[in-house]
Amino acid sequence: MNPYNFGDGAGAVVLSATESDGGIRGSAMACVGGAKSPGMQVIGGGTHMPIHEQLEQKHLVELKVDVIESGRFTPYVLTEALAAILEQSDLTAEDVDLCVIPEGNAGYMVEELEEAGLLTPEWLAWKDKIYENLTCVGATGSAAVPLALDDAWRKGRVGAGDMVMILAVETSKWKYAGMAFPWTAAPADAAAAVSGAEQSA
Repeated sequence: MNPYNFGDGAGAVVLSATESDGGIRGSAMACVGGAKSPGMQVIGGGTHMPIHEQLEQKHLVELKVDVIESGRFTPYVLTEALAAILEQSDLTAEDVDLCVIPEGNAGYMVEELEEAGLLTPEWLAWKDKIYENLTCVGATGSAAVPLALDDAWRKGRVGAGDMVMILAVETSKWKYAGMAFPWTAAPADAAAAVSGAEQSA
C-alpha cells in the first residue's frame, strides 16, 4: 500500500470565542450499524498485542474492507446523518451553502443514492454544494474533512455568512458525525494580507 496515496493526515478546526453572532448551529453523531459486521477492519499497529509480538507477525498491519456492503449501506448512513444534522440544527437542505464530506464520495454519491432509492429532494438540493478535494491531496483519512474545508475557504467556495455543514462517516462501525455552523472567517486572500502585514510590523 503506497503511503503517498493513503494514510491518515492531521487536521483540525480551531474555534474561538466572540461577541458576534455565530457558533455551532447544531450537531449529530451516532452509530447506526447495530449488529452489522464492520465494513472495514484495520488489524495491527494498535494495542491488541505488544508491539514486539506484532513485529513477528507475517503482516504488521492487515486491512480488510467489505467493498460490497460498504457501497450498499453507506448511502443509508449518509441519508440518516443528513436528516439528523438538519433536524438538530433547525435547517433545511436549501439553507446549507456548502457541505464538506469525506474524501472521494462526491463523485459517485448521487449515483449510489439513486440506486438505493434514497435520492431525496434534500440530496438533489445539494448536488452542486458538496465539496471534497481527494484529487488534490490524496486520501488523508481522518484529516479529510478539515483539509477540504480549508481548501474550500482558500478557493473562495465559502464566504462570511454562508451556512456550512461538515459530515464524516466511518464504515468500520457504521458511524457518522457532523455539524452545521455559519462561516465567519474573512476571505483567505484578506486573511493572508493581514497576516503578512502583522509579520512585517
